[in-house]
Amino acid sequence: ARKFKYEALPSMVGINIGVAAPMSFFPFGGSGNSMFGDIKAHGQEIFQFFTDTKVVMERWF
Repeated sequence: ARKFKYEALPSMVGINIGVAAPMSFFPFGGSGNSMFGDIKAHGQEIFQFFTDTKVVMERWF
């Protein structure tokens, strides 16, 4: 279950518990082409949802 949790691609996963529908306190309503309601994300999570983060390490001389 731990391996699946980190390697699964879905944005909502229930391990040993069902996730039948998104709850109102979830920060998003799906990912990709999945859509629940008019707005998919709330607050700061909406920026994280539509942003691919990248870590860059550089050395300047």
